Amino acid sequence: MKDVNDQLERHHERLQRLFGEIKQLATDRGPIAIIADEAALDKTKNFFSECHHFKDALRRDSRIKDKKGVEAFVQSSSALLIAGEICNTFKHGPARTGKSLDRMILADAIDNPVGRSGPIIKMAGTPNEGDTFTISHSKRAGEPIATTVVKFIINGAEHNAVQLAELCLKDWNKFLTTKGIGFTN
Repeated sequence: MKDVNDQLERHHERLQRLFGEIKQLATDRGPIAIIADEAALDKTKNFFSECHHFKDALRRDSRIKDKKGVEAFVQSSSALLIAGEICNTFKHGPARTGKSLDRMILADAIDNPVGRSGPIIKMAGTPNEGDTFTISHSKRAGEPIATTVVKFIINGAEHNAVQLAELCLKDWNKFLTTKGIGFTN
């Protein structure tokens, strides 16, 4: 059973790593804004797929005695339910619960220090309807700082992927704590 239990820890570590990747995109992805970057969408999709499937790793873990309690916990978490809808929309198409992922949008931005010149924008593809790009100029020194935030539109409501991911991790960690499971990462 140790191997199965180790899988849970590896899955948890993967969730943390994927979260770090989308948070990095949203806070400082470097000095060049990359417009219509499919890689940003892929990283976000990967996080929410792994987040949704974390419940499968929990059900296989020998420390979880009440396997049905995992699904009950998911049903009690609005963040985890949304993560499931996001994952299932990509896997199966339209959602089964009445909530549907209408679209994903990219909110790209770059803060360019005043007096800084040079290329700061790269086009990776064609922007989709709803994608945004913002340029700001600050008085700070240094390199430009580009960011990309992925947003989900679900039943007309907008959800910031990083904020939603934080809520999902918080809920999964709360579940683990109630089961006496902790990791060193």
